[in-house]
Amino acid sequence: MYENVIIHDSTPSNSYPDLKKSVSEIRQKFCITEKIHILIKKDPKSGPYVRVENVELDPSKFNLHSIEAIVITEGILKNENFNPSTNEEELKAILAHEFSHISHKDLKLKGILKLGIFVLDAIVSTTLVCSLQYGRNLEVPFIEKLGLGIIFAILLVFISFRVYFNYNRELETRSDEEAYCKTKNREALKNAIIKINELGVRSVFWGILYFVAGNSHPSDEERLKHIDALKFD
Repeated sequence: MYENVIIHDSTPSNSYPDLKKSVSEIRQKFCITEKIHILIKKDPKSGPYVRVENVELDPSKFNLHSIEAIVITEGILKNENFNPSTNEEELKAILAHEFSHISHKDLKLKGILKLGIFVLDAIVSTTLVCSLQYGRNLEVPFIEKLGLGIIFAILLVFISFRVYFNYNRELETRSDEEAYCKTKNREALKNAIIKINELGVRSVFWGILYFVAGNSHPSDEERLKHIDALKFD
């Protein structure tokens, strides 16, 4: 019944039948036919999370081919709020959010956007440097050229982050909408969002970056308010 749901874990004896059941049900709601890979791994320093990633199943081997998988850290499954055997609905809600990313191929689209931004930044930066260095009418001391270059580079990085984060916010909002549309369980989705963010650990670096360039996700308040306003027949 669950042959198209593959769970990769360090403890093969635990087949997670309840998790397979939840994943399989949400997979069917999104009409996804390909196999779904679930990778369970230890919590990083940033805390437990659930998200779609490109992963190498065997990092010890050099392999350029990675697979798209829903990564669930142990802290999620061990937490009574998300354990599939005790609180299935909230786990389904957050899985539906991730399945929305998979069905729209968001990971690939974000990769293309990152590459596009990188190439554009490189072209613009190179053009600026050449203009400062070889411009006929720019009698500017070297130190001022360097200062202008640094300021422009910082501004360019800031704009790039803003563009990428704004795009990512749109994807997160759409995934929340589809998660509610597929599960029809507003409260489960809202509770899952709140509890997952409560489990996370805030990084000082990312906190500063988000303050300057904007957050890559809508705030909890924005997400909950948007979910409350959703209406599906």
